Amino acid sequence: MGDRLAELAQALDLATVTDSVAVAVARLLGVLRERDRWLVIFDNAEDPPALVRYLPAGGGHVVITSRNPGWQELAEPVGVDVLDRAESISLLRHGAPQLTEDQADQIAEALGDLPLALAQAATYLSDAALGVQDYLVLLTERTTELLTYGVPATYPLSLAASVHIALDGLATQSRAALELLSLAAYLAPEPIPLTLFTIHPRELPDAVATVAVDPLAFTASIHLLRAGIGPRRAEHPNAAPTDSRDLAHSPSVAPGLGRSCSSPVACRDSG
Repeated sequence: MGDRLAELAQALDLATVTDSVAVAVARLLGVLRERDRWLVIFDNAEDPPALVRYLPAGGGHVVITSRNPGWQELAEPVGVDVLDRAESISLLRHGAPQLTEDQADQIAEALGDLPLALAQAATYLSDAALGVQDYLVLLTERTTELLTYGVPATYPLSLAASVHIALDGLATQSRAALELLSLAAYLAPEPIPLTLFTIHPRELPDAVATVAVDPLAFTASIHLLRAGIGPRRAEHPNAAPTDSRDLAHSPSVAPGLGRSCSSPVACRDSG
């Protein structure tokens, strides 16, 4: 966290690269303390005690997104709810324009209006030669399978099932892309340099090792990975898709090991 705030201080010309992290952060917090028109967002924060010393004072505002509900002592928690049905239908039809409103409504009902599950379903249905009823059958089958694994009740099974369907589709298209996703699941939630996979191909699983030495094949695998697991945000050109890594970290891919998919937001008035 300190490193990221130091980068912000440098971007605002409050510190230089030669300043220590402690100095840069102190300068940034000092300036924020004296001003009242700013917003600082701490995204996906996990540990309230670790964040305390970085919370700026002053007249601005702080937003903390987190899957950890224990922020009551530092901020006012605000739950993030699912979409309403009209929003769900709009999201599905935007990603999969061939869907009728009634079809989108059926899918939204099955997925519990969960935004990530809806986006995942829209991406899958826009590419797959699969009808809506067939998709709903698959969704039911996958949900039943997940229940037999003993997935905790707090995990959104509709999201887990939709992700598993997408992963099955990815596996039929490119084993290398699926292995890339599996490897990314072990890495921190930061952009991943593609060279991490290409400079040591012998250390990789067979399918990834084969494409890692072929720039065209490796690029094709990355594109399949991006297309196969949902809508993407722009990333640094030398970074692998962080959304795919976040997906792999989620319990929908690794029940019992991943992070919860619910994301409370804590808001703190610094005044």
